[in-house]
Amino acid sequence: DVLKSITLVDTPGVLETADVHSRSYDYIEAMRWFVEHADLVFVLFDPSKLDAGAELRSLFTSALKGAESRVRIVLNKADSVGHHELMKVHGALFWNLSNLITTSEPPRVYVSSFWSKAYKPDTNHLLFETEKQALLYDMLYAVPLEALDRKVANLLRRAQMALIHACVLGTARMKLPAFFGKTKGKVKAIENLSQIYQEIQGKYKLPVVNFPAESEYKNFLAAHDLYDFPKLDQLEKKSGLIRKVQDLIGVQIPGLLRSISHNTIADPRQNRILLTMLERQEKQAAQNATHVKTDQHKNFLFAQAVAHMGKGSANPSLGGEPETTTA
Repeated sequence: DVLKSITLVDTPGVLETADVHSRSYDYIEAMRWFVEHADLVFVLFDPSKLDAGAELRSLFTSALKGAESRVRIVLNKADSVGHHELMKVHGALFWNLSNLITTSEPPRVYVSSFWSKAYKPDTNHLLFETEKQALLYDMLYAVPLEALDRKVANLLRRAQMALIHACVLGTARMKLPAFFGKTKGKVKAIENLSQIYQEIQGKYKLPVVNFPAESEYKNFLAAHDLYDFPKLDQLEKKSGLIRKVQDLIGVQIPGLLRSISHNTIADPRQNRILLTMLERQEKQAAQNATHVKTDQHKNFLFAQAVAHMGKGSANPSLGGEPETTTA
């Protein structure tokens, strides 16, 4: 059922002792591609392998840079060590990762044993089961909402870029002469891009940080004829395209963000944890009932033996006549 809603990609592991140049491809660049296309990234450790080698440092400082909010740490095979040793391993893991994680808040760490076999005895089974349910909740409920939030935010950013692009080209096109001096007019428009930027920012209330560098537009206009683009006033009067994009940016897309932020879902972990605790209580109650039944049976046999001895009957376990005491 889990795989019906998510896709898991198992990427190659990190080489700590071997030569990282032995790979036939750029491992960090390949991991960066997967990180950019993933909604959630799990980095797995086990208690016997906590060293932070060169390739792991490159993974955190390059491939995972900028995606720290999507990174989750998994401490697997947690039942292979005892309670006190597990605390030491958990602390050592954070110590090794402290120099690799630059964010103020460390990533979530899930501690459990993620396989189908039963947990080893004398380990914290309830903790492992709770961590499993928390990880499933993160994958199936929390992360899809965050991914949807990012998609809407990306849509907003792309709409703003499209509006800026149309405004810059349309405004520059309006400043070109209609008949004479076209070549000089195009050169002058390219040189006055900073003034065009200021005019658009004041008219449409667009933040300056969203504008591309002037050099990008100069390279773009060097390869394209500015006369091929429509004037800005034509876009506003005939099709109303600019007004529609402004409505999309100011009203429709923020409405999508509000609907996502106000969406509340029930936490399925509570029901699962409660069921797990009830199952354990039922098993314990069944074991206690068995012990009570055995004790009651023993008491019944003892009472029968005492009754027979009180009547002077022979002890069936010893045989012969009942014992007598002579003073």
